[in-house]
Amino acid sequence: MHLVCPACGTINRVSAERLHDEPVCGRCGAPLMSTDPVELDDTSLPKIHRQDGTAGPVDFWAPWCGPCKVMAPTSSLPPSKC
Repeated sequence: MHLVCPACGTINRVSAERLHDEPVCGRCGAPLMSTDPVELDDTSLPKIHRQDGTAGPVDFWAPWCGPCKVMAPTSSLPPSKC
């Protein structure tokens, strides 16, 4: 299986048996199977779509869109103590 690194764009070959071993990129060391959201652009989205055999949800948004701003993720930090 070929996985594209979300951090540097390098294509990594990983066997299906090793997918549960938390594989990392051979070039930059970033996790290849992270569950964290990844920001993609016009260049990286087609590359990942062509190479990866994995599926995942895609959320399209725009920084100028009012409803997108309302639905944007909030910080995962705990509330400050007063």
